[in-house]
Amino acid sequence: MSSSLKTAARCVALVALAALLVVDVGSAIDVIWHRQQARTLSIQLYKLAAERDALQSEYGRLLLEQATYADPQVVEERATRDLGMVPQPVLRLIRGQRTTPNWPLMIERTRQVPTPTLTEDSPGHASSVYAP
Repeated sequence: MSSSLKTAARCVALVALAALLVVDVGSAIDVIWHRQQARTLSIQLYKLAAERDALQSEYGRLLLEQATYADPQVVEERATRDLGMVPQPVLRLIRGQRTTPNWPLMIERTRQVPTPTLTEDSPGHASSVYAP
């Protein structure tokens, strides 16, 4: 081989080696950048998981509190004590005598006010069915 071919081959080899070195350094920088991104996202994931656990714990506590306050005895006690409310007389449901499908049941107060008798031509409004 001639010396000019040897120098051209060496030149090509040096250029290829330099290109491989640049690609290798670029790849190393890319790996470092992606590892840093993975660490950042992992830390964020752990923080969000801890926040989720705290919120689930608070949600469970709120469900227990809601169940406590939804108890009818607790509601009646607080209404009587804090608001000064007194229980209304008990209402009882009786079967109505009307044939209208909208009013199958009538509400009657327990012997405080007489129930009005309904005829076929009387209007079926709430004011005529319910006692004041």
